[in-house]
Parts: sequence; C-alpha cells; structure tokens
Amino acid sequence: MEVVRECLVAAQARIPVHGVVCFVGAEWPLVFRRPVRMRGVTALWPTALGELVGKAGPFDTTVINETAKLLADVLKPA
Repeated sequence: MEVVRECLVAAQARIPVHGVVCFVGAEWPLVFRRPVRMRGVTALWPTALGELVGKAGPFDTTVINETAKLLADVLKPA
C-alpha cells in the first residue's frame, strides 16, 4: 500500500489507497456477516471483494485509466 501511495504522491495524483486482503476458500460469511477492517486494511472473501470493487466510485474512466498507466509504468514486474 505504501509503495503505491508513494508513487501517487510523487506524481501529484490525489487518489486514495485502500488495502484489501482476500481469503480464497474461506467460509467467512458463516462467521462474519460483513468484511472486517483493521489498521486500514479490509479482510474479506471473494464474493465480498467483487461487490467492493464493483461499486461506483468518485473517479471517471479517464482518471482510472491514467492512474493504471502511471502505476504500470512505475511499478515494473519483478
């Protein structure tokens, strides 16, 4: 999260960064009725992740694509 946040700050992009941990194969809905947020990171299961990333946000497609390109250019694969 911090590496992405630092890249965006360096590019003067005012884009919030949120951490998410998705536990594949977990049966969380039986234990938790909703995702758990601790220390700025949301822990959830695949269905809840789809719902979270599928929600409408404050940025239009142009901003999303420009941000994705910026991060792809800066954060090269290992």
